[in-house]
Amino acid sequence: LLRPVSVRKFLSDHREKGTLFIRRNGASKFRELLSMEKMDQIISSGYLRHPECKLAKDGREIPLSRYAAADISSGAIDTDALYSEYSKGATVIVNSAHRYWRPLSNFCRGLERLLSVPVQANIYLTPKGSQGFAAHYDPHDVFILQISGRKRWRLYGSPVILPDERQLFNSTVTPVGRIRQSCTLRAGDLLYIPRGHLHDATSADEASLHITVGIRGITWGDLLLEAVDILVRSDATLRTSLPAGFADRVSATAAVQRKLLRLRSKVASDLPMAEALDEIADRFVSRRHQF
Repeated sequence: LLRPVSVRKFLSDHREKGTLFIRRNGASKFRELLSMEKMDQIISSGYLRHPECKLAKDGREIPLSRYAAADISSGAIDTDALYSEYSKGATVIVNSAHRYWRPLSNFCRGLERLLSVPVQANIYLTPKGSQGFAAHYDPHDVFILQISGRKRWRLYGSPVILPDERQLFNSTVTPVGRIRQSCTLRAGDLLYIPRGHLHDATSADEASLHITVGIRGITWGDLLLEAVDILVRSDATLRTSLPAGFADRVSATAAVQRKLLRLRSKVASDLPMAEALDEIADRFVSRRHQF
């Protein structure tokens, strides 16, 4: 995935710190994972359903009614209708493609073993000169693996540092700003984008096929919340109600403050961080993708 950059260097110098663009001369770098021919097999297999498979164009999702099979409630895809929309500039998206394609399943499992975090893979097939999504940031890190064609990526900086799932991108609140960096990915190239970095992409004068590998981090904040949850479950004191009238800031302030001081001391001394780490690790292992 990273060669010639070592895993050690990536983890120390790049992960969650900034983008990484790796140019390669070998167009066959990721051919064992996917190709145009294999993508056609996936689409034509008949297994795909909406919303795992969907279409987008110029920043908007195309209604399912325009490419659904006869029974729209099943989410089944009419392949001919899908390719018709594709010929008009729509990007074909296969979410969680690791559930449908064994090479991607094995690839994601390998990354999960290395990083101890959930990994998923989505596929994007974009016709020439087209754009699927408008500028946005993701709440997880992504690796872009260019399989075929060329795609120009624009990066706009990071307005929110390392956002989580509760801090999703909202175009009405977060301005995109100016382009800070751009690069064109060719087959075999890789682009790493940390969560929170605004980006968009447009295919060049030929169809583009790429895989987006999503890395969903488990943070120190997650560990802290897990420890607090364990403590609350084990200590009835933390499950007692706030004092009556606590919302009346004038009359309830003294009682609340006294209680807060006692709780702060208790949490500082009793917070079960090691147990929380064990629980998070066990949950990750038990929920890893099984295929």
